[in-house]
Amino acid sequence: MRRFTLNTGLQEALIYPIAFYTASDYYEQENVKGRIMPFHQLLLVLDGEGTLHCGSKCYKLQKGCAFFTKSYTPVEYINENGLISAFLTIKGNALNSLAKKLTDEGLLFKENVNVEKYVSLIKKLLYDYRNGCDQGALSVQAYSIFVDFLSKQNPDIPDWLNDTARYIALNLDRKLTLSELASYSHVSVSKLCHDFKKHFSVSVFEYIMNIRLQHARALLLASPDIMTKDVSELCGFFDVGYFCRMYRKKYGKTPTDEKLSRDKL
Repeated sequence: MRRFTLNTGLQEALIYPIAFYTASDYYEQENVKGRIMPFHQLLLVLDGEGTLHCGSKCYKLQKGCAFFTKSYTPVEYINENGLISAFLTIKGNALNSLAKKLTDEGLLFKENVNVEKYVSLIKKLLYDYRNGCDQGALSVQAYSIFVDFLSKQNPDIPDWLNDTARYIALNLDRKLTLSELASYSHVSVSKLCHDFKKHFSVSVFEYIMNIRLQHARALLLASPDIMTKDVSELCGFFDVGYFCRMYRKKYGKTPTDEKLSRDKL
């Protein structure tokens, strides 16, 4: 049984809208009965069988299924036959609006999930934590994993392009080049640019800019105490002045104004 728990002070970590809390890429799942958990959770079934109860609903847990539970959602799950899971839990309020839109009774259950994909993302998160990655960068990674699971995929978009978009979301805190993205996607630069424009109606760099600004806004709205400089760096802007200009161009206000308007709500 393997399990990894964040041991640093959560008080400091919670200046971010998402704070990585616990995770495992392979866990011999124990029974969870009548527990109200103060964190968001993504649980993936790797093997075995079990039962999930949430409110009035009951689901069969088996290999390839997964579920999201919003924080403070009453939930029970029972290991009936060698249930093996992988999971990621986080604290913070950045997911609240998205979770409210996409879940019923605080739960989103899916079957036939590509669990290997999410396990690989959890492994990367654990690797980065063990190697000294700061909580801010982990926050962006964890947020991206949950948003990916909660988002409804467009079936008209090729899998490789969805994977590339996910790669971008997981690497927002550093410079990304067309050659790197094309190499990751195993396509030419010209095909990468053509298909991005075709399916997303924007260029690759416009897409990256939009995602960076969206993540920046989520950080600012969820954690008004976070410094603008930190948001800028976490979202891949290494010139704060440029970040503020682009933010104002998209949202009609500066990052500071955004935080102030949030405080007045």
